[in-house]
Order: sequence, then structure tokens, then C-alpha cells
Amino acid sequence: MAASLKFLGHTTIYLNLDNVHLIIDPHFGRKLHFLKRKDQPIFNFEELHNVDAILISHLNKHRFDLSSFCYFKQSTQIILPLGRGKLLNKHFQFHVSELKGGAQTTIGNCEIHAIKTLNNKGINYIIKSNTLTIFYATDSKYDGAYFYDIGKKYNIDLAILPIAPVCPTLFSKGNMNSKQALQAFQDLKAKKMVPNCFGSFSYSGHSTEKIIEAFQKEINQLDLLDQVQILRAGEEIDIS
Repeated sequence: MAASLKFLGHTTIYLNLDNVHLIIDPHFGRKLHFLKRKDQPIFNFEELHNVDAILISHLNKHRFDLSSFCYFKQSTQIILPLGRGKLLNKHFQFHVSELKGGAQTTIGNCEIHAIKTLNNKGINYIIKSNTLTIFYATDSKYDGAYFYDIGKKYNIDLAILPIAPVCPTLFSKGNMNSKQALQAFQDLKAKKMVPNCFGSFSYSGHSTEKIIEAFQKEINQLDLLDQVQILRAGEEIDIS
């Protein structure tokens, strides 16, 4: 595959873009606060050892797990929100690049653009290779104008959007739900969507199967079957 995406569970996305290897929000932890992980963390030691850069969107504990960084070479470049590098380098000696919204950097032949979030916590990413433009969203509330403006500026081929807040609704008002994620996908005018952030640390009554079943119904209602692809942990697809 010239370009591929592998879903490693929860927030973790592995991208191979013309032999530039990127991983976003790696979380292989087995526990999150009082929640035990419901699926088996998926990773390949050799694959992780060959990663060119790690992109961190947010230091929320369900996206940022310090123990997961033990699997990477210390020479791996880390890209993360401005002012957040000190926490990581208390424990590791990675080469850290801090980005604020509107800034960008380059990894191989890929441009990495940091997009300011609605709540100013964390950053969203635009990743541009020679042939693809990918949008990756961190935790965010829904705002149609915000996503419309991003879609207007960038011709997005693939949007990776969170669909199931980790905490119950009472504690997750600042995060999109699955219906809002689908609306954001349409606002972005992206060609394809891959959902993440579901199942691994779900609270009682929200199993992976229930989340997927409900999400598939929403996809059917909006006639988006050909555009939205739900991946199981460890599943890889061609995105070229």
C-alpha cells in the first residue's frame, strides 16, 4: 500500500504515507482512572520502532499515556501542543516540537499543520502528503462553522473523528457524540471518514458492539455507508 491507515484501538492511529510512518495519540495502557480497558492493546514492536514521528493532540489522560512511550526509539520526533513538552521530557529524551494553532512542520514529505481547537485545549491536525490530506480531530465540542471553515481551507480526503466520549454524558459536554461527529464530517466535506475513540474504555452499558451498532444505524440514516468505514482494533486499510 502506498498509503495505509491502521487502527490500533481507542485513539491510536498508525499512518504509512509513502513510507513516512506516523502514529497519533498512542495509548496502549490497560487502565484509565477507574476504567479497565475492554479490548487488547494492539501494537507491533518493530512497527513502533520504525515510527518517524508521534503526534499528540491533547494531554488528556485518555489520549496521553506516558507508559506507551516506552515502545518508541528516543530519536523519534514528538509533535505536541505548545507548552506541553516539559511533561514528556521529565521521563524521556525525545526530540520535541511544540506547535501552536496555525503553525506547521515537516516530516519527510509530509506537512503537519496544527489547527487551533474550539476550547483552546490541545490541537487538531492536518496531515498532507503528496497525494492525501487527512484531518485528525482531538476532543472537541461541535460547531458547524468551525468545521466548515476547515473544510473550505483544506480539500480533505479523510477525516478521523472521535465518536464516543470516554465519560458519561454528564462529564463529557465538551465532546462531540457520534451524531455530531457525522455532522462535522459533512461540514468538512471530506471524502471519507474513519471513527476512533470508542469501545476501549467505555463505561458500563456502552460496549464496543453497542456503540458500533448505534453508529451504523446513524450512518444508514444519513446514507453515508460508502463514505464512513468503521475499523476494529488491528484492522488496516488502503487510503491511497
